[in-house]
Parts: sequence; C-alpha cells; structure tokens
Amino acid sequence: MPTKTKIQWIGTSQCAYALGINPLTLLQKRKEGYFEYGDHYHRKGDGKTSKYFWNLEEVEKVFLAWKAPQKRKG
Repeated sequence: MPTKTKIQWIGTSQCAYALGINPLTLLQKRKEGYFEYGDHYHRKGDGKTSKYFWNLEEVEKVFLAWKAPQKRKG
C-alpha cells in the first residue's frame, strides 16, 4: 500500500528563501497567475492581511519551468 506524503506548508519568506528569490517576486508571480490556490498556496484566513502559506514541492515545479524573458527586437 503506497504511503501518502504529508504536504508541508511554509510561509512566504521561507519559500522564497528556498527558491533563492525575493518574497515580493513570489507574491508577484502569484498575482500573475503562475500558482493555483489550494495546490500551490493557501491563506490562513479571508482577511486582506492574512498570511500566505506555500507548498514548496509544488511551487518548485512551477519555478523550474520559468524562463528568462526574451529580448525584444527593435
């Protein structure tokens, strides 16, 4: 019988540190739609200032797929 791994949810600063990016970059990528609520992150409550918690394992999968922006010709 396969064992289920328990998801470890960590704070924004911890997640950003593990990825080697600024916490604001992580939050900006969330705003841009890179992450899905429930799979990649969730919030402690419904309030505007509620903290975000991240599933590092799933966030890393998205992070590894990010590509550098292409230079514009012109």
